[in-house]
Amino acid sequence: MTELREGNELECKKSKKDLPKDFWETYSAFANTNGGTVLLGVEELGDGTFQAVGVTM
Repeated sequence: MTELREGNELECKKSKKDLPKDFWETYSAFANTNGGTVLLGVEELGDGTFQAVGVTM
């Protein structure tokens, strides 16, 4: 099994309704490098695991 961790190609945003204020900073950083993936509605816990918190429509 592959372990996922936040880093220079993966970022989790707990966002439930609107884009978080720091989304565009992350987007810009990814755009200026090799790209990356932003997972909305997901938070990283203290132990490095992820928890889905959902996105309200």
